[in-house]
Amino acid sequence: MPFTLAAWAQSVNPAGVFVSLNAVPDQVLTITNVINVLVPPLNRVIAHAAGVETTAAQQARLAAPSRRVLVLQRVAPTHGNAAAASLPGDPHKVNDLRAAPLPMITGEAATFDIQSTPAAVQAQWGLVWFADGPIAPIAGQMFTARATGAVALVVLTWTLVPIAFSESLPRGRSSRRGSSSPAGRPRRRRGAPARSGPTPTATSSTRCSATAGSATGASSRTPRRHRSSVSRRPRTRRSSSTST
Repeated sequence: MPFTLAAWAQSVNPAGVFVSLNAVPDQVLTITNVINVLVPPLNRVIAHAAGVETTAAQQARLAAPSRRVLVLQRVAPTHGNAAAASLPGDPHKVNDLRAAPLPMITGEAATFDIQSTPAAVQAQWGLVWFADGPIAPIAGQMFTARATGAVALVVLTWTLVPIAFSESLPRGRSSRRGSSSPAGRPRRRRGAPARSGPTPTATSSTRCSATAGSATGASSRTPRRHRSSVSRRPRTRRSSSTST
């Protein structure tokens, strides 16, 4: 089941009215007019999350033309801090729509709007996961592998991070089902296959976006450690013969 992640983030003071956050520059999804993410062919929303400053009542919503037919999709609950950057909490507050995805239209412009009233600009953000339909139960053999990578991340920018597995994967086809990456600062992560077809080598890649701290955020170089749950599909061999 393919899926991808769209991100919006900005240090901003909405001053008690709805404002559209800047979309994080993206090498995969199309960004227009700074704030718009064009809905990809994976046009079903399976989850969303937000971080909004909490000095006063806060709101977050996903806006797009197709959503105005009914109502704009509200994102609740949200992460948040008062008079500080809104960092993810523990446990994460993610609105799970995997069983009943929200339909959208491929190519339409989507924005992530927030309303808050901080005393000064604060880092605030929104995330939307797109898929091609409901997430089906995982079938087949699964295993967990370790991979690492190191790169200088840029604040509020997707950065390609090549990763190498600690052990070579079995030859054949595998599907990456999920991963975790312990790190000292908040980051968003999504997979980006390095190649297609059978996997003769133990290489892959992931795209990471660093989240700004308070007012500023410098680039950091941190070893990336990934533990991926992978399911394997059996390979089939086709042969033909002729007789005389």
